[in-house]
Amino acid sequence: MTFLSPIPAIIAAAITIPILITFFLLKLRRRPVRVGSTMLWDQAVRDLQANVPFRWLRPSWLLLLSILILALLLLALARPSIDAGASRAELIVVIIDRSASMSATDADVDEKTTRLDEAKRRAREYVKSLRQSGFTGMASAIAYASEARSIASPTRDLSAIERAIDAIEPSDQPGDLAAALAIAETQITSSRAGDEQAESAPPAIAIVYSDAGETPSKPLAIAGATPRFERIAPTTPHNNVGITAISATRDFEDPALVRVFLRLQSTNPSVGLTVTLTRDGEILARQAVSFPQPTESAAPAPVSHPLTFEFVDLGGGMLQATIDRPDSLASDDTAAAFLPAPQQPASVVVRDGRASDAARLILDTVLGELRPRSLEFITRPDAVLPRELVWLGAADLIILDAAQLPADIAIDAPIIAFGVVPTQLLPPGSSLPPPPDETSATDVLSWQREHPIMRDVSMDAVIVSRALALPESDDARHLVIGRNGPLISLWPLPQGDALLVGFDLYYSNWIDFGLPIFLANAVDLLTSSVSSAEAIAFGTNELIRLTPAPDAERIAITSDGEGTLIERETSGTAQLALGVVDRVGTYSTTGATTPAIAVNLTDSNESAIGSNAQLRIGGEVLTGSAEGEAPPTEIWPWLVIAAGVLLTLEWVLYAMRMRV
Repeated sequence: MTFLSPIPAIIAAAITIPILITFFLLKLRRRPVRVGSTMLWDQAVRDLQANVPFRWLRPSWLLLLSILILALLLLALARPSIDAGASRAELIVVIIDRSASMSATDADVDEKTTRLDEAKRRAREYVKSLRQSGFTGMASAIAYASEARSIASPTRDLSAIERAIDAIEPSDQPGDLAAALAIAETQITSSRAGDEQAESAPPAIAIVYSDAGETPSKPLAIAGATPRFERIAPTTPHNNVGITAISATRDFEDPALVRVFLRLQSTNPSVGLTVTLTRDGEILARQAVSFPQPTESAAPAPVSHPLTFEFVDLGGGMLQATIDRPDSLASDDTAAAFLPAPQQPASVVVRDGRASDAARLILDTVLGELRPRSLEFITRPDAVLPRELVWLGAADLIILDAAQLPADIAIDAPIIAFGVVPTQLLPPGSSLPPPPDETSATDVLSWQREHPIMRDVSMDAVIVSRALALPESDDARHLVIGRNGPLISLWPLPQGDALLVGFDLYYSNWIDFGLPIFLANAVDLLTSSVSSAEAIAFGTNELIRLTPAPDAERIAITSDGEGTLIERETSGTAQLALGVVDRVGTYSTTGATTPAIAVNLTDSNESAIGSNAQLRIGGEVLTGSAEGEAPPTEIWPWLVIAAGVLLTLEWVLYAMRMRV
């Protein structure tokens, strides 16, 4: 039991108790009256003798009842209360979970009330009861998702704590209770700094309002505080289906092919649903999904289901998958990823300046029809100009048309070499293959029809002369074999693959048998790292990094409903870390090479919206209360009622005595 207002009660007792005693000691003032005889007034005489001033008190039921009534009223004035230690604690820390699962609308209140709403309501009521009960210690508030932050530092102004709790916003991030407990421990330590009696002081109290659905990455502990757990969880079974993963990539060998992968998770495998995939609002596909039924012996657990879509010649845009079935958690019903449009390569053609012929005309025409980002020509490879060096450094593809680049010029891009073996590819100390015999001619014996470069390319009637003897390599893949050895080989190299065509186009009839198809396939494959791109998507707890656009001074992330969320100066960096966006959705960007980004909830634990009835903190298993943390219970109303009952009893006794 704790007295919340002992000082006023002590002062009142010092005043009222002497007054009560005095009433029983003072002589009664009576008016003198003449009577004929005192024979019948013996009792009055004895009563007159009993009112002698300052006599010793005689036992009296009325006196005892008066003292009891006064004592009860004085105790009520001291405001005694019974609690579990909150009123004795010097600091109470309110910790509220605002992670994604706390946005589930299954708080057993109504269909629109989330778990976070219920947690805030309970916390407000508890802090309000502390304020009304006369709590004299300090309180603080902490909100956490994947990051924890103090929303109200330790203060005696409990109204400020209530306002801070009201201001908590939901998040779509996973939860990290350990971070919140670390902040609470720091506040407790700071509040006791310099206090010599800190060791003997009552421990602080840390109250956690959470569904406890997360799986802690490390053991939970807090020093200097008594932890308590308020479970915010439904009594009905959970019901949620969510998209826990999304990705979209262009095929490495065939950039025209795009694969979209989804992973769905359901807490109720018996449900069926439809998933709709759109690009910039346009429906691309719809697919019905049914989850595999778990075996009877399996423990209840969320069930996952993969889903794959394939598209050909799909341009760029915002891909978004949507589940058409409403459930308890809306933030994982959609997932999006921004797929960049295929980027055309920058190509450089190196030749020796010979007059154009039909083969070179077709080569230049095909390269132009492939719509490269840029197409430059170097016709004097023995005297490369500075601006041509810039072209080579920025090139995505270098084509050697029967011409060599000087050995001291580094090649850091994929190569297609016709009728020449680049000196940059040869091992140190090795020499170029001998020049071909002018009279030699060969046809094609076989070719790898299944390889992407040779797809739809016919080599049956191709005849070449003056074919090079291509050097051997353990990693080389021979795509075309002639009578005298390989005619076309693909060399995998760190800076980009090299496609060696062992003959000059001028000395072949290939221009009549599929050369344009071969060039288109080769350019697509060798520049796949440029044209193929993985869709861009971020998690709600993932740091967003973007590449600044040329000449951009600032990068900003904006939302249609909320305006600018993040804005940073580029500072000339190649990639800029902008921060974390903790709500799911699609966002526009300015000043970045990517015009839009997607942020998704991809945490399967949060999508499971599970809850635990127990929480282990510091080796102690806490059983969550479903009714809310009980504030100090004041018992003064009962004391006042008891005093009223005794006062009635005193009146009855006094009335009975006066009748005698």
